[in-house]
Amino acid sequence: MRTFRRARPSPALVISIIALIIAMGGTAYAGFSVPRNSIGAKQLKKNAVTNTKISNGAVTDSKIAKGTITGDKIKLSTLETVPSANTANTATAANHATTADNATTAGTATTAGNATTVGGKPIRWVLVNATGSIVSQSGGFSIADHPAAGEYIIAAGSTVTGHAIVASDAFASDTSKRGVTVAGPCGTGADGIGCAGFSSAFNDGTHIFVGTTATNNSTTADHSFYLLLY
Repeated sequence: MRTFRRARPSPALVISIIALIIAMGGTAYAGFSVPRNSIGAKQLKKNAVTNTKISNGAVTDSKIAKGTITGDKIKLSTLETVPSANTANTATAANHATTADNATTAGTATTAGNATTVGGKPIRWVLVNATGSIVSQSGGFSIADHPAAGEYIIAAGSTVTGHAIVASDAFASDTSKRGVTVAGPCGTGADGIGCAGFSSAFNDGTHIFVGTTATNNSTTADHSFYLLLY
C-alpha cells in the first residue's frame, strides 16, 4: 500500500504569504479614517497649533470670544491717529472726530477741547492787563505799543491776514466796568485799521490793534483783555 507524505510549504511560499498579509494590513491602515468630531482639545498637545498652521484670514470676529482682546494686547503707537472717531481723548491727532479732548491736532472736529490747532491752523492767545503788559499767553505775542489810553498795538510774530481775530474783556487786575473791546489787523484792507499814525512799521500784516472803552463806549479807557488769533 502506497503512503503519501504531507508536503511542507516551501520557504518561498511562506515568505509570499507573510508579504501578502503585510500588504493587506497596510491597505487597511491606509483606508482608515478619523471619525468626525473625534479629535478635540484633549487630543491636542499644548502649543501644537502654531501660527504657521493657521491660514491667513481663518480667525475671524466670530472665532474670537468677547473680552479676549484687551487693552494690553493693543500696540499703543497704532492709536496715535484716530480718524473718523466719535470720541478721541488725549490723542495726538484726531481727524473728523465728533469730540476731540486734549488733542494736539483736531482736524474738522465738531468739538475740540484744549487743541493747539484746528483744521490745520494754530490757535494762539494772549492775556493783557490794563497797563499794557502781557500776563499770560500761548506764545509768540509781544506788546509793540500802548500809545494812548485804551489803545494797544500787539505784535503777533506772524502774519495775521486771513486769520480770525477775537478780543474779549478780562479780569487781569481789572474788575471795573467798561464798554466794548474791539480788535482788528493793522493795515489798509477792508478788515483792518490803519496803524501808520502810530508807526509806519505797524501796517506790515503782523500787528493787531486792540481798543477798549469806558462804559459810555465813546471814550477810550485802559482795560484788560484777551486776544485770540486763529
